[in-house]
Amino acid sequence: MKISHNEFYEVLTQAAFQLQLNLKDAYDNDYLEGYLSEIGMSNLLPSKEESFYETFPDGKIVIIGDSSVKINDIYGIFKKLWAFKRSSGIGIGL
Repeated sequence: MKISHNEFYEVLTQAAFQLQLNLKDAYDNDYLEGYLSEIGMSNLLPSKEESFYETFPDGKIVIIGDSSVKINDIYGIFKKLWAFKRSSGIGIGL
């Protein structure tokens, strides 16, 4: 069925609107990757690069430096880097 130029743009507008709703719904329900794959658009997702380093969410951080650094300064750095005081323990030794 051949449609007019104006009818085509009406379909295009409605399709774009519906696609936006579907994308938002998929994103809100943590299904964006699956939805984009279903409609053949998984290439739009940013590629996930493999990290060269292994990360350990519950790992420990070792700080080596001058013993005159104040513990509150270290906690201030942790706070800026989104590591909170309750999840860190500081041991001072020689």
